[in-house]
Amino acid sequence: LATELYGLGALDLLLEEGQRVGTITDIYVNSPCDIWMGINGTTRTVALSLGNERRVRELAERLICRYGGQLDATHPAA
Repeated sequence: LATELYGLGALDLLLEEGQRVGTITDIYVNSPCDIWMGINGTTRTVALSLGNERRVRELAERLICRYGGQLDATHPAA
């Protein structure tokens, strides 16, 4: 529950995996089930689902707000 409310949710699993196998440079979320990870210089798709579009949006808003940004109708990109 804490990772869903304050952390990266299911993306925390990718970070844990990355720490075991190398260096993560990027995580791309194109849709709830289209997620890619850049690790050790290679970008690959990962078998992970974030549930639905609403959960992806909530995660994006939480991360952007955490670092001082804004994501809403007046600021659709960050």
